[in-house]
Amino acid sequence: AMAMLAFATTGYVGIYAAVALVGLPLYDRYALPLMALVGLLVAQCLAASNTNAEVQIPTELTHKPLDRTTSNRVVGIAALLAMTTLGTTYTLDAASYDGARWRVAEATVKVGYSRRDIGGNFMWINYNAVEPSPHWRSGFCVTVTLFKGTKLPVGTIVVGRYRPPFNEPVVIAAVRQRSKCHGANPAFPSAPLTTKT
Repeated sequence: AMAMLAFATTGYVGIYAAVALVGLPLYDRYALPLMALVGLLVAQCLAASNTNAEVQIPTELTHKPLDRTTSNRVVGIAALLAMTTLGTTYTLDAASYDGARWRVAEATVKVGYSRRDIGGNFMWINYNAVEPSPHWRSGFCVTVTLFKGTKLPVGTIVVGRYRPPFNEPVVIAAVRQRSKCHGANPAFPSAPLTTKT
C-alpha cells in the first residue's frame, strides 16, 4: 500500500511539473488531490513506524545504518514536510489570486462604479450583497475576470496582475458589460487604470 501511494504521489507531481514546464494553464486547485495522497502516505508511514517500534532489535544488529523503524519515520516526516509545503503554496497562491481580484474591484469603485454593480470574486460579491441570492454570478455591469490574451477586451476599466508561483503573471481585468448598472455609471477612463501588483 505504501509503495502504491508513493508511486501515485510521485507520478502526480511529475505530471504536474511537466505540464507547468510546457506552459499549459494550471490552477492551484489542480494540486488538491495531492493533499489526500500525501496525507495517506504520512498516516501509513507513521502507522508502520509505531508497529515496528514494538519489535526488539538484538544488540548485535544495532550497527546497521538504518533500521525499518527509522526508515518509516524518515519517509513519514518527508511526506509531512511535502504536505506542509503543498498546503502553504496552495494557500499563498489562492490568497494572491483572490487579493488581486479584490484590488481590481476596489480600484473600479474608485473610478465611480457602485460596489454592487461589480462582479468581483466570490468574497467580494458576498461581502457586498444585500441578501443571499442563487444568481450571484449574473446581473453585474462590470465583471472582474482573469484575462488570457495579448489585447485587452473592449470596455476594460481597470487592469491588475496575478502572479502564480509556477507561471508567468496573468492579467485580471475589470470589464464593462452590456447590462445596465443599478448604481453609478461613470464614463470610461481614457486608459485602463493599473492596480499595484
